[in-house]
Amino acid sequence: MSGPLTGVKVLELAGIGPGPFCGMLLADMGAEVVRIDRAQNVRGGDPGKPPSDPLLRGQRILVVDEVWDSGTTIHAVTERIRQAGGIPTTVVLHYKPSNSVVPGAPDVHAVTTDAWVVYPFKAGG
Repeated sequence: MSGPLTGVKVLELAGIGPGPFCGMLLADMGAEVVRIDRAQNVRGGDPGKPPSDPLLRGQRILVVDEVWDSGTTIHAVTERIRQAGGIPTTVVLHYKPSNSVVPGAPDVHAVTTDAWVVYPFKAGG
C-alpha cells in the first residue's frame, strides 16, 4: 500500500496501549509495520482457529514454528492472517515435504528432512 509513510518501518509491540490500533493506521498510510506479539497471546485454544484480530490489516506478521510436518496448523494461521488483511511470512526449523498435506511450503526453513525430529526442549519433560 502506498501513502505518505511509504518507506517508513514501524515495529509494533502488540498489546501495549494503543499500539495495535496505531499500527493498523500507520500501515493504512503506507508504513511497513512488523508486529511482535506476546507468546501467551498465541497459545492455547484451537490453533486451527486463532482469534479474529481486525487490527492485523496491512501488517507483516512473522509466523514461527519448529517443524512443518503436515503443515495444517501453520497453514490455518497464515490463512487467518490473510483473511484479516495481514501479510504472513512463515519460518520453520524443519520442513518435511513428504508429510505436507497443504499447498505451498514455508517461506524460510533451515533443514529439509523426512526424518522424525526430537527437540531437546520437548523430550522427557
